[in-house]
Amino acid sequence: MQQPSLNDIILEVPQIPCHTLSCGIPVHVVKVPNTEMVNFCIMFGGGQWNQDCCLQSDFAMQQITSGSQNMSCEVIEEKLDYYGATITAGANLSFVYVKVDCVKRNFAEAIKIFQEVLNAPSYDLQRLQIALEEGMMSYKLSQQRVGQMCKRLYYQSLLGNLHPASNFPVEESYSQLSREDVLR
Repeated sequence: MQQPSLNDIILEVPQIPCHTLSCGIPVHVVKVPNTEMVNFCIMFGGGQWNQDCCLQSDFAMQQITSGSQNMSCEVIEEKLDYYGATITAGANLSFVYVKVDCVKRNFAEAIKIFQEVLNAPSYDLQRLQIALEEGMMSYKLSQQRVGQMCKRLYYQSLLGNLHPASNFPVEESYSQLSREDVLR
């Protein structure tokens, strides 16, 4: 069987309409026909470029569903499970995101939980401390890997130690990060 040449491959990328909210924020809506799932994602500037201290954005996003002002972590998990929804969040070098996936018929309820988590996270201290301890153990294991050591040295030699992309956590980073840092 002969493989197709590059000229034989045709990619059709649909135009994604962009709407602008009254506050000036662009919203891109991708409609997928015949699906029962909805994915709603908010991305905004953040990540390592905008954090005050090492690990701040990573743990702020990792722990965003650990409770809110009106709901405990257990209540959030229970409600999300009931409505067939999940909330995930993450951070990278220049942005952070929070997204909710759910079935269409429960979107109105899932978005209320999403809004609560996003607008009023409480960052439970006990859960944060456990996550930091787990992060420390993971860090210690990763430092024994040649690939991780090479990555660190590569970025630091290429960009210098002050560049956000080469600002890797050290062991003390996990003990120095506070709940106040994460809330900020």
